[in-house]
Amino acid sequence: METRKIQSIGGSSFSLVLPKKWVEGQHLKDKDEVAIDEQKSGRLVLTPMAKKVFHRKKVSIAALEGEELYREVIVLYILGLEEVELTAQPISRQQKLVIRGVMQKLAGMEIIEESSTSVLLRNFLDPKKFSFAEYLSKIFLMSRLMFTDSINAFLRHNKDLALDVIERDFEVDKITFLISRMKHSLMLGSVSEEELDAGLVEADYYDNIAKQLERIADHAVKIAGLARAAAMPKNAKMEKVLQTGSDRIIYFLEEAERFAKAVDKKTANKVLLEISKSSPHTEPAYAEIAKIGHGPGLILSDSLDRISGYIVNMAEHTLAQAALKVD
Repeated sequence: METRKIQSIGGSSFSLVLPKKWVEGQHLKDKDEVAIDEQKSGRLVLTPMAKKVFHRKKVSIAALEGEELYREVIVLYILGLEEVELTAQPISRQQKLVIRGVMQKLAGMEIIEESSTSVLLRNFLDPKKFSFAEYLSKIFLMSRLMFTDSINAFLRHNKDLALDVIERDFEVDKITFLISRMKHSLMLGSVSEEELDAGLVEADYYDNIAKQLERIADHAVKIAGLARAAAMPKNAKMEKVLQTGSDRIIYFLEEAERFAKAVDKKTANKVLLEISKSSPHTEPAYAEIAKIGHGPGLILSDSLDRISGYIVNMAEHTLAQAALKVD
């Protein structure tokens, strides 16, 4: 980190000399303009006006197909770019189908131009209408209900409910991508802390919590997939073990929502202690499932263990965030 001294000019103004390395790295010259954004945290963000006007990127997708192209478009969205031009000579029909498919998961991003050699995407989302707290509440509710319904689908062999859980994962991904995009937009300087009513540290916290919830939703999809598989023999002992373990997870998820939204270190510590105490009791129970030899039940019990881990991660992120708060 470099430091600079503020110099008084004429008694009414102050000046600050910019680092030469930064100026040259931004390709700035004498008389070029720099935008200065004052953040709610007190930070000043300097952005060359040439970059402030538009965050645009041109990307060749000639060598990209299927999942690789799908992921590339998502990454470009998450980066916080305002406009993306995808090019190839030509863009194949399959590539266009992938692009149109992924656009459904990208809130605010739309295709505005399309030709045989390019597809132009532009962001229309108004950051002033976005709320980290509001979207965090949505993803907590969706992931918890997905998990609850996936367990019910598994234990009651309800394939229709299982399919419904799988289809809902689409919306969880959409919110997760949006939260990540807003964090990166703050980093780029394309939106201000005032517009989002959140600083970069706070945005990073919400992003980390959302990622844990997205992983929980993925496990709900995995459990729902087991429920849609071939009919499994009923086993009352196994079902009781899994129901008890699932009920504990639901309780921990409800507590996680409380501590994450309020950045409540007391509740976060309580949950960490409760999860730590419950581990010695759950391991023998899951060992019983292994003795029974019920494959899907073993997979589900592994998901329960991993979800507990994601809740632990959320609690630890909350403790770190609480430590950063100024009283």
